[in-house]
Amino acid sequence: MDAAQSTKNLAQTFAKQIASEPWEILKQAEGQVFPGEETPAEPEKPAESIENKKLLAARDSTRSRRLLQALETELKEIARIRKEKEVKEVPDAKAPKPLPEIVSKPGREFLRIFGGGKKAQMRRQQTQTERPLPPSG
Repeated sequence: MDAAQSTKNLAQTFAKQIASEPWEILKQAEGQVFPGEETPAEPEKPAESIENKKLLAARDSTRSRRLLQALETELKEIARIRKEKEVKEVPDAKAPKPLPEIVSKPGREFLRIFGGGKKAQMRRQQTQTERPLPPSG
């Protein structure tokens, strides 16, 4: 069981290594496919790489400065727009509100003419009882 566990751990480490360095396997595979040919190793140029790094750093810093300036101007524009909106809203808030118009209730005659109170009239007719007439005479 201990051997199986160590094999499993070994396989996991190889899988992690392959995942982190996928091109290393291809470099080794080339030597296995074409064993007679050796690829000449490219000589490293430390002076050029340092200059290249400095150039890239300078480009990066100028680009980041430009982006930062663009963001700052955008924030200033947003703040200006907000202030303009607030200035527009302030006179509206200070303006006197018009007084509500007093509307009187419609008269009963209006309701009677145009059919108002039908529901109450129907209820009265349903609950109304016939009263006996007093003797006339």
